[in-house]
Amino acid sequence: MPNNSILTLDRLDKTYPGGIHAVKNLSFKLKDGSICALLGPNGAGKSTAIGMICGLCRPSEGSLYFRGEKIVPGSTEYRSKIGVVSQHLNLELDLSAWQNLKIHALLYGMGKQEREKRIERLLIDADLIQRKNDQVRSFSGGMKRKLQIIRALLHGPELIILDEPTVGLDPAAREGIWDIIYALNRDGKTILFSTHYMEEAQRYSQRVAIIHQGRIIRDNTSAALIKELGSWCLIDYSDGIKQTTFFQDRKTAVTSGARGSSRLVIRETTLEDLFIHLTGSELDRKENGK
Repeated sequence: MPNNSILTLDRLDKTYPGGIHAVKNLSFKLKDGSICALLGPNGAGKSTAIGMICGLCRPSEGSLYFRGEKIVPGSTEYRSKIGVVSQHLNLELDLSAWQNLKIHALLYGMGKQEREKRIERLLIDADLIQRKNDQVRSFSGGMKRKLQIIRALLHGPELIILDEPTVGLDPAAREGIWDIIYALNRDGKTILFSTHYMEEAQRYSQRVAIIHQGRIIRDNTSAALIKELGSWCLIDYSDGIKQTTFFQDRKTAVTSGARGSSRLVIRETTLEDLFIHLTGSELDRKENGK
């Protein structure tokens, strides 16, 4: 396995009871020190892939490698090298922020001096130190998410996996979460995140992997993927039907639009345009933003 790949998925398959084939021959390499977005419509196999990476479910076939070493299913050594932030809130709401972090530190066998130093440092970095003794129940959504992230960092993992890290948060809270994630990457942490917010993936990730029907169908920078499709799009809303055509330059799009109807929009292509073009799926933000 290449030395610059921190994580390699080699022909993973996952079949659930009843013959549900969620992941099919999935291969993927995550570059050390990178920020990568894993995108996919509902039912594409994204959650199953993340579950296998996190060790929450075992592949039916195929292998995973961490820094070139094959991962043994259930390996505590591997789990100590990754930090996982679930989409769903899994904090102890009746405990304080400090107590939540202390429990996590104890589970990883951290000594008192080390854990107290790291807990305090992380709470300061997340701007939560003034609320360290408050019940988590009283925290805002953004504060709870920050606490989940720093809890995943407490044991010093090399790879951080975030499942929908900003789901349901307001724009200011989302920006605060990304400040933390970017700081982690600058410190050398590798970030793998899933999201249904296409603008986040386009803005923050260095690489995008799109999974559809259990397979990775595209894997590149968002800029390269968009250029492959066409950097400009012409959208025609005539007759109540939306038709989108892609072009490599604005001039060609304008020229083509001049021959069409007056109900046209010409703009730069986005990652969401690409996603919809490849998967045929609009993202249900309302459902996933609850």
